[in-house]
Amino acid sequence: PGELTKRWKRVASPLLLQLLWNRGCLTEETTEEELVSLLSPDFERDLHDPLLLPGVAEATERILRAVDAGERISVYGDYDADGIPGTALLLDALERLGARADYLIPERELDGYGLSAGPIDRLVERGTQLVVTVDCGIRSREAVRYAQERGIDVIVTDHHQPGEDDTPEGVVVHPALPGSKYPNPHLSGAGVAYKLVTALAGERPEKFPAGYLKWALDLVAISTVADLVPLRGENRVLVHFGLIVLAKARRVGLRTLYSVADIDPALITPRVIGFGIAPRLNAPGRLTTADASLELLLAEDETVVRERALALHRANGERQELTRQVYDEAEAQVQEQGPAKLYVLSGEWPAGVVGIVASRLMNRYHRPFVLIGGEGEIREGSARSVPGLNITELFEVASEHLVASGGHARAAGLTVRSEKIEALRRALTKLAEERLSDTDLEREETLDAALSVDEINAELYREVSRLEPYGMDNHEPLFLVRGAVSELKKVGQDGQHLKLRLRGATGSVAGIGFGLGHAPIEAGDEVEAVARLRENLWQGRANVELFLEAIRPSGGEMISRE
Repeated sequence: PGELTKRWKRVASPLLLQLLWNRGCLTEETTEEELVSLLSPDFERDLHDPLLLPGVAEATERILRAVDAGERISVYGDYDADGIPGTALLLDALERLGARADYLIPERELDGYGLSAGPIDRLVERGTQLVVTVDCGIRSREAVRYAQERGIDVIVTDHHQPGEDDTPEGVVVHPALPGSKYPNPHLSGAGVAYKLVTALAGERPEKFPAGYLKWALDLVAISTVADLVPLRGENRVLVHFGLIVLAKARRVGLRTLYSVADIDPALITPRVIGFGIAPRLNAPGRLTTADASLELLLAEDETVVRERALALHRANGERQELTRQVYDEAEAQVQEQGPAKLYVLSGEWPAGVVGIVASRLMNRYHRPFVLIGGEGEIREGSARSVPGLNITELFEVASEHLVASGGHARAAGLTVRSEKIEALRRALTKLAEERLSDTDLEREETLDAALSVDEINAELYREVSRLEPYGMDNHEPLFLVRGAVSELKKVGQDGQHLKLRLRGATGSVAGIGFGLGHAPIEAGDEVEAVARLRENLWQGRANVELFLEAIRPSGGEMISRE
């Protein structure tokens, strides 16, 4: 709105204000302090007091009591790229406090998800007296009770959606518990662990070196991006500074992983985390055990670290091949079932890759997908949903067909008996028919603004980049760009990609459209392109280019990427 543009013209450009307004980050009530905080994050100013987080004070007191008494403390972390960094973070802090600390990462195929009896029995054999979970446990009431019966105290730290009647008794650290006054209910699992570590460091500051809490943000950034929590508010601050730490590559394990995976630390973005770092940390836990990933983050010996980094890289290759196989089989089931508002697919698939496949199918068809893998009587599955349907709530309604479930609104896990799969499919399909409208299943790409070719330059790119880091609930801006095609070339095998240059009245801009080689565009055409702005570094020079999502010749239809 024009009034806001006038009010904040010394803080941001009209275009940037429009982008903030589009995302709901700017309203009539936004204060200057809030706007400055959003565009210029400050570590000291913008992170919330950890003691506002439910359970942190009690957890801190119990942990320090265990440290002083010499009790054995075991960190029990989830096996993904949220739980593993969180486990590394908490374990390092406990060791600095002088704790007798170790860890246990459950095995996906053997132990399932969350805290369960088998791992508890193994911890009893170790002599564990206190367990602190990371990124799991909020729905493990019975397992926590079992641990307590066996003489182990349990502190649950988690961020997954709490259930109505299965929250454990005792100390629970969670940002979204009923009655919580914590301002950020969307912390990642490692984000919750970080808050606990912050409180512990506040009680025993002499145990932690200067800058420790900032240097630990590389792990928090990985988890926050990998677990797809909203990059708003405090999460935005954590990732902003975490990316700086990741670029400095101080942690030996990550530095070695960059080398093995051909990642340039100077160019790390949330996208690099999501497609380069997180998949490799996730891979061992998807195939066997996640211990190698945790050891990579904790080890300082160069030889050990390189072995672990290579193991993660190889495991990621194996995971990619498995994922392709499962995807092909799952898609064949989609074609066999025909049109539906929700799909429940099952096969003797590795439980570690069904979540990835569910996510890819959901993105392709814009429908909720539930994929059930494993074999035998008890099967494990994973679900991904569209914005209009809370899949965790759907599982709660259909709980009579499930052994267990838990997660978030758009991503969840489940355990089901083989003989119940068909009943579960019918129940979920019926619920989806009742709750999903046709509009919910329409894919929407919201354009942020229209730009002329002549407006696109380095200054505009820098201003738009003040929105970074991009991620969940803060998407990379999408623009409609109009211009005339002055150069055009089809590139890639079989010419499936489109490389072009658009010219305006006084300037021009290059663009690349992967999967747009089929578009009926010719040199000289006036076109409208749906594109994102990217900076291309070449021979020491930075140029702003268009990353094309779709293109429309004058008077024609919009052609999207294949």
